[in-house]
Amino acid sequence: MYTRPPQLKRPVFDAQHGVVPSSMQPGVRVTCGTALEGWRRIPDVRQLSRAAKGLRAYMDLDRAEPGALWHSTRPFLTDMLPTAGQATRQDRIWFHFGHSHQGVTLGPATACRLADMMGAGQARPQVP
Repeated sequence: MYTRPPQLKRPVFDAQHGVVPSSMQPGVRVTCGTALEGWRRIPDVRQLSRAAKGLRAYMDLDRAEPGALWHSTRPFLTDMLPTAGQATRQDRIWFHFGHSHQGVTLGPATACRLADMMGAGQARPQVP
């Protein structure tokens, strides 16, 4: 997070540096791709550092906000596919998890598919 007041109208993907700067209160947040690291490791900030240097060529970031970097884990299954369907031993339990980094985009799609599998497909609204 950089202390510069918001200056972007929308998030921008900077493909050259592999980051997305977004205006937020109270400044500009710069996010990057996935880092596959061990549990509880100190975040590797090299990509963000290189990106900030590159972004400064065309954007005033001001200074980085002090404090810890935001990071989290995204659990995923070994085949990188979500689990969606009825449990094999419990007919009243249905699964819908394991979307890893694709949850925002895949979650609604697999939820619709799950509703169809449960027989509720006709009850859900149709999206044009």
